[in-house]
Amino acid sequence: MMMNISNPSFYKTIHKDATASRSVLEAIKQSVRRHLLKWVVCAALVALLLTSFLLLQTNASAEHTIPGADEQLIVVSSGDTIWGIAQRYTKAADDIRFNVYKIKERNQLATVTITPGQKLIVPKL
Repeated sequence: MMMNISNPSFYKTIHKDATASRSVLEAIKQSVRRHLLKWVVCAALVALLLTSFLLLQTNASAEHTIPGADEQLIVVSSGDTIWGIAQRYTKAADDIRFNVYKIKERNQLATVTITPGQKLIVPKL
């Protein structure tokens, strides 16, 4: 039995299904790529968000650096205030307010609230 390949309509009928299946396959591939891209972007954003939270926490709980040669490490006692500590280490001619600011800045304190047992580095005032 011999097939007649010269007939163009016969050729189209044979290859019509392959063309249709290719377009379906292309549509599926495109859909998968589109959804895969969304998943990858979402996963990257979640990873970035978690990493930033971890970095924030490590900075918040990090110990202060070791005091320099011209700095002193003190342990806060009950009843101590930053103002009182600054007053102890301030020379008579210096402004206590600026020294309170320097102590807060050196120890990365957001407020003037300190607790007994807390270690503070007093810079050279």
